[in-house]
Amino acid sequence: MVKSNCKGAKENQEDETGREKLCPLYPNNPEVLLNDLRSPSELLDFGEFSDCLDYGGGTGASLHVVNPAFYYVPPKLVSVFITDTGGHSPSYVYKLIADYYSAEDLVLEQSKHRC
Repeated sequence: MVKSNCKGAKENQEDETGREKLCPLYPNNPEVLLNDLRSPSELLDFGEFSDCLDYGGGTGASLHVVNPAFYYVPPKLVSVFITDTGGHSPSYVYKLIADYYSAEDLVLEQSKHRC
């Protein structure tokens, strides 16, 4: 949904914004990590939609809830990053990450994942 919103905004030359986090780690296998889906129960309580379901004949439309763990926006759809220090070009993001995280943070985080 985020990707489609950003794509539409770019085609219509409109602004799209989101609150995202910078992370010093990069996924080794983006096909797996970026498509990780979480339980729909995190978004909806069964009682909220149970009245809408047809349990009898199976003729009713089924309910599909997609709850991705991460949202991925392709780099070509990002024109500027705005932070508390101002606007930054996407090619400058590596510098922002270096400002927010030290090399020691990265080593500590990787060692936690190995245990």
